[in-house]
Amino acid sequence: MFTPTQMVGFVLAVMNTFNGDLLTMMAKVPLAVVFVIATISAASVVQKVNPTGYIPDNVNGAAMNAYSGAKLDEVFTYKAELVNGRMAMLAMLFFVATASIF
Repeated sequence: MFTPTQMVGFVLAVMNTFNGDLLTMMAKVPLAVVFVIATISAASVVQKVNPTGYIPDNVNGAAMNAYSGAKLDEVFTYKAELVNGRMAMLAMLFFVATASIF
């Protein structure tokens, strides 16, 4: 469930690599960190609570037709998301480890 959080965290960590280590940056703004984690986690829970979603069918249908028409369903597969999530988790582990050691 925390994979999207780790993906966002990895991107933010890479963007701020030269602004200090990850743990120090998180300690400076703990409320923002909690807010981002809570928001992404809540967005992830929606898929479990209501798998059909909360978007009206006419809007969802048009968006999915555009998604399929652009062949994005062949790019963003379940396996690709799984691999990206695992790589993001490993990268976050690396950032936390280097912040702890150095």
